[in-house]
Amino acid sequence: MKYLTTISTEPISVQYDQASNRLKDLLNKTQLKLSRIVEINSTINDDLLFKKNYLQLITHFEDTQKNINKLINDREEVQLSVQTLDQTVSLINQNIKILRTNLEHYRLSNNNIQELQVEKKNLH
Repeated sequence: MKYLTTISTEPISVQYDQASNRLKDLLNKTQLKLSRIVEINSTINDDLLFKKNYLQLITHFEDTQKNINKLINDREEVQLSVQTLDQTVSLINQNIKILRTNLEHYRLSNNNIQELQVEKKNLH
């Protein structure tokens, strides 16, 4: 689980993709371990304590899989929101760049500087 947290400068949606992939890998590993444990069932003798521990272990793995699946589903829901957020931030950055370019053109234009000074005087 310690590998699920990362510090990155990548977009949040990419980080969620990475975390989701790690969770899916973890789910696959737990499913593999569970299937191996189930295979042991054929070799279990009638030892009641062993059988009890075995059944608890299976229950634990099934619960773990349910929890991982819930995490994956929750992350996928959040990821849709995060992708929208990333797109919005990208649009904001584009608009800021356009505004800065327009402001620079406005500053460099002699006529516009005089108009700006006239507007400043009118504001006082």
